[in-house]
Amino acid sequence: MVVSRLKGGLGNQLFQYAIGRQIAYKQDCELKLDLSYFTNQVNVTPREYKLGFFSIKADIATPKDISKVLGSPLIRSLRRRCWKWGIDIFKWNQKDENGFEFQPELLNYKGSVLMNGYWQNDDYFSEIRDVILTEITLKSENLTSLYIENINDIEQSDSVSIHIRRGDYVTNKVSSIFFVCPLEYYIDAITYIKKRVSKPKFYIFSDDLDWCKDNLDIELIGNDAQFVSGYQDYEDLWLMSKCKHQIIANSSFSWWAAWLNKNTNKIVIAPENWFKNADLQNQHIVPTDWLRL
Repeated sequence: MVVSRLKGGLGNQLFQYAIGRQIAYKQDCELKLDLSYFTNQVNVTPREYKLGFFSIKADIATPKDISKVLGSPLIRSLRRRCWKWGIDIFKWNQKDENGFEFQPELLNYKGSVLMNGYWQNDDYFSEIRDVILTEITLKSENLTSLYIENINDIEQSDSVSIHIRRGDYVTNKVSSIFFVCPLEYYIDAITYIKKRVSKPKFYIFSDDLDWCKDNLDIELIGNDAQFVSGYQDYEDLWLMSKCKHQIIANSSFSWWAAWLNKNTNKIVIAPENWFKNADLQNQHIVPTDWLRL
């Protein structure tokens, strides 16, 4: 059994699902999802489990499942105490992420394991890209009539999604790690797209559309640009993924929209820097065929 511990928002949950699915797929075993984070959130942006809206191949892990992988709560408590004393006598089937360093040995792991980390590198699951693309699709019962109306328009135009993330990047602790991509980044990215796409239609997705309307130059994005609102986050992500090209933020949310885009001629533009602190830069998060500005 493979268990993935989910945490964070939808984009992070997708990364955690994908690496777990890769390991379970290679072992031909079941994947289960540990949702304990969502009942024990402290000093973070409140998040909810969102993968249930997609056609994923995983069940929810029970306490019994966790015990099968990691041992009973007593064994886990004893191990933690021994570890603090420098004694390591218990087998520990939990794999923790080692910063941003790619850990290729995990792809050939054998046996039960609990995966704990963010795993923001598509090298962890690119081997089963077709499987992931099939499973990370919205279930039909989650497609609203408003959504269907907009998806038709997106698919029939030279659509370009623009994701501008502000929200918790501005207001809370996350803002000490991540920065809001500057307006100049979006201007440069839009200008680049307009030179290479004959009739681009821009779709703007954001958690602060009022800011976008006040700051994006309508002459630059065009009078037919659409500020997308009224959807759930999982619908926004899926709508973005259906655009032919993407301008993403330093956000796993729009990263996944770009990765799920099946257009073989897509242009994906990502910010050069992902974090405020240069020492935290994850050079592996952006695929090599995406453009960084």
